[in-house]
Amino acid sequence: MTRTRIALIALLALVIGGGFLLGREATLIWVGDRVQARGNVAFEHLTGSLLGGIHVDRLRWQGAALEVAADDVTLAWAPWWLLAGKLAFHRAGAATLDITRTPSPAGHAGIPDELHVPWRLRFDNVAVATLRYTPTQGATQFYGDVGFALDFGSRAWTLQLHRLQTRWGRLEGNGSIATRAPHTAEASLGLLPEGHAPTVPPIAIHATAEGTIDTLAVRVKVTAQSSVAEATLQVLPITPQPVRAIDASLHGFDPHHLGDALPAATLDGRLTATTGPDNVLRGHLAIDNRAPGLLDDGRLPLTSLATDLGAAPERWRFDALRLDFGSAGSLAGSGSIGAHDAAWHLETTALDLNGLHAALRPTRLAGTLTADGPLDGQHIRLTAHDGAMAFALDATANGERIDIARARASSRGGSAEVRGTLAMNPEHAFSGKIALRNFDPAAFGKYPQARLNGALSANGALAPVLQVRAEGTLASSKLFGLPASGRGRWASRGTEDPAIALDVTGQVGATNVKVRGTIADPNDLRARDLDLVLSGKDLAELYTLTGLPFPVTSDYRLSGHLDFRNHTWTLHRFKGQVGNSDLSGDFIVDLRHERPFMKGSLVSDRLDLRDLGGFIGAGGTPGKRAPDRVLAQNDYQIDRLNAADADIQFTGRSIRNENLPLHRMSAHLALDHGQLTLRPLNFNAAGGELSARITMDARRAPIRTVADVQARGLKLNQIAPGVKAATESAGTVDGRTRLAMEGNSVAAMLGSADGNLVLAMNGGSMSDLVLRLANLDIANSLIALARGNRAIPIRCLVADFTAKDGVLHPRTMVLDTEHTVIHGEGQINLRTESLALRLIAEPKDGSLFALRGPIRVDGTLANPGLHPELSGLAAR
Repeated sequence: MTRTRIALIALLALVIGGGFLLGREATLIWVGDRVQARGNVAFEHLTGSLLGGIHVDRLRWQGAALEVAADDVTLAWAPWWLLAGKLAFHRAGAATLDITRTPSPAGHAGIPDELHVPWRLRFDNVAVATLRYTPTQGATQFYGDVGFALDFGSRAWTLQLHRLQTRWGRLEGNGSIATRAPHTAEASLGLLPEGHAPTVPPIAIHATAEGTIDTLAVRVKVTAQSSVAEATLQVLPITPQPVRAIDASLHGFDPHHLGDALPAATLDGRLTATTGPDNVLRGHLAIDNRAPGLLDDGRLPLTSLATDLGAAPERWRFDALRLDFGSAGSLAGSGSIGAHDAAWHLETTALDLNGLHAALRPTRLAGTLTADGPLDGQHIRLTAHDGAMAFALDATANGERIDIARARASSRGGSAEVRGTLAMNPEHAFSGKIALRNFDPAAFGKYPQARLNGALSANGALAPVLQVRAEGTLASSKLFGLPASGRGRWASRGTEDPAIALDVTGQVGATNVKVRGTIADPNDLRARDLDLVLSGKDLAELYTLTGLPFPVTSDYRLSGHLDFRNHTWTLHRFKGQVGNSDLSGDFIVDLRHERPFMKGSLVSDRLDLRDLGGFIGAGGTPGKRAPDRVLAQNDYQIDRLNAADADIQFTGRSIRNENLPLHRMSAHLALDHGQLTLRPLNFNAAGGELSARITMDARRAPIRTVADVQARGLKLNQIAPGVKAATESAGTVDGRTRLAMEGNSVAAMLGSADGNLVLAMNGGSMSDLVLRLANLDIANSLIALARGNRAIPIRCLVADFTAKDGVLHPRTMVLDTEHTVIHGEGQINLRTESLALRLIAEPKDGSLFALRGPIRVDGTLANPGLHPELSGLAAR
């Protein structure tokens, strides 16, 4: 028992003493010195303890061809692994990890039979904020958010890559290499774009290596949806020419599967090459595109690519290089890539830009594209011309930034020129200036014709959020054939806030635009607080600017809050004036469909009916009529009716009108692929109601129109104040009109009308004197004058017209009172607006002296005439 107690006490003392020693920072520093003494490892400012957290300001390791450095390193030691003979850390982290390849020393003997490190090491969970990899030649590559586990075992070195953020997505995988010859190796990798379900990666990369580290058979397969690329390589890693043979192929490969921004294609290709005794890898690459197309259709216009490959250890050459675009032409030349530099030279003699992008005009461009210089400073030059059209580029690209000394496009005496820089770091800082001199986009393709003179300067950064400060001016210019000028300023709110404040004013023709406020997100132009003021001489001018079919109006000024979300523009709570009328409401333009869709809810509290003349006259000045004509002659413009779809609700709460007794209006206008429907179109009028349903089919010329109009309870003396002298009391008029018409103007439509018109009046009375005069009853008229005029009740008033080819014929036209019946006959010609009616009065009582002659109504709608028919009157 005594020995047991002594042993336990000794063990306890050992644990306590060991804990005390391991918990001291001095012990950690002593261990660090021993590690540095046994290997090519160096620590700077090592603090902490083996039982707690360990911190190193900087750690460096130097190998034969590799150098590793880490900053702000934290380590958590796992002492239980000492029982297995390993120095292990269950958690490690670093702010930055730099891996740099260095040239192998002369006479390096290659991979030894057994791989080893000074200590058997294990890292279970390593997190690195920024990884920088620098190859022997070339630019440094940056990766963010790296996580991995590493185990230097006695039989194999293994790597578990949990995540490595690249510009294409997150890379995950694992790999291992045996520590003893023949050093078998294998690896598996997968690439996951951000936001994609990890269970179904759109891009899968799988690679295996078999054999010895001196001679490896490497198989690589890349799949992206249905796209497949495969390669088999014989690799001798430690020889001057590591690739001894390659056989690679593409099978229905679609670049669009790699990213939505890339064009679609169906690529089949083959690369075969072998290395000869002179250590040059020679072969041929050929790629064919089974589904070429235009860039504006989202397709790759390339039909084939071919080149001869010659890869020596110090330089790879690409001879007889040809990029064929089918009927659009080709680029041909050569190129080479060395350890320190690269050079490319391509020429074209008849490149057709229209064959690449349908919006560009047909060309036969001749020119050259060259790039040469060191890998970290390629000088790129482009010159191309076709008659008056010319392009030029002079730029330098390296791993840090792109400098554009000059990029210029010119044609027809106008030009656009760009100068600036773009950094290639994660922030992508930029600065640039654009100068426009009589620049006309229409000279280069199917773009609006313009003459632009102005300047724009901008600077900022693209990441982590867009930061920009810019200002621009436009003067002495033309847009859409109209004089144009403007100025604008843009400025980011802050480095953490994507919002951009803007203040833009401009004038195009007679249209003035002012936009001021904040864009919350430049990616979708969502407005946080964006105010729009729009004014001008005529809303119809907006069709020229936007392609949206606004009506002809008088002077206007509107203001509201502008918003853009999901390809939809919305003008919220706008208000203003159009002519003498006020107007307010919400207006939406949805651009998500094949054609723009306009939706609005509009209200006018004080509507001047003359301001609707643009809807009625369609194409000309509101209210304008041809001389001696009542019906509007201006044509509806069919192209505008087919330019967009619409759903507009309109309410006129109070109507100002000098001619017609209209008091309130409500309408629902729908426009669908050139077919316009007003259903309903309602008015409170003359003490009653007018309701209409009108359909206009403008899908072909001339426009086909169907109108169905109903009148209920209209007061006759309010409809036609001129009859007040003839009517002692007003009756109520009911009626209905159904017309089918063809024509592009109101006059043409009514001039072709087929259908019927029925009016009937109930109640009311009229002047006895007027009735006697209608019969030319001189005797009874004198009696009426002598005893005083009296009211004669109206028993019946009916007018029933048929319409044929724009001519109205009365089937029934009768006014019945106690002593007189008046019949009407003749016609009203709406094509010529001429009147040819006869009013025939038939008395029910006798008269001593009555000429009984019909009354003729003639002339035009604008200037009607009323007089007795004189034929036979003298005899009577």
